[in-house]
Amino acid sequence: MAGLTVLATQAWVSLVAADPSPLPDEPPIDPSRVTPGLLGLVAFLFLIVAVAFLYRSLRKQLKRVDDDLPDAGTPRRLGFDDPSDSHGKPTSP
Repeated sequence: MAGLTVLATQAWVSLVAADPSPLPDEPPIDPSRVTPGLLGLVAFLFLIVAVAFLYRSLRKQLKRVDDDLPDAGTPRRLGFDDPSDSHGKPTSP
């Protein structure tokens, strides 16, 4: 077992110590020629349509909100008599 570990270590060291293959002689990428292309346009249009639908849905939901909400200063009863002895059971009406 120890011999296998030594062999694996020697193989790993020989791979790490080896010279890497040279890179091909390609010209660097010209930043003025890089564009998002058709996929970028489609993604951008999809986002615009999604935001429009979300805005429309939000407007519909806000129209349904009741304008006669109670003031923030008045406390609301949750249906429990005393919080110390309710034990999670609502009171009868």
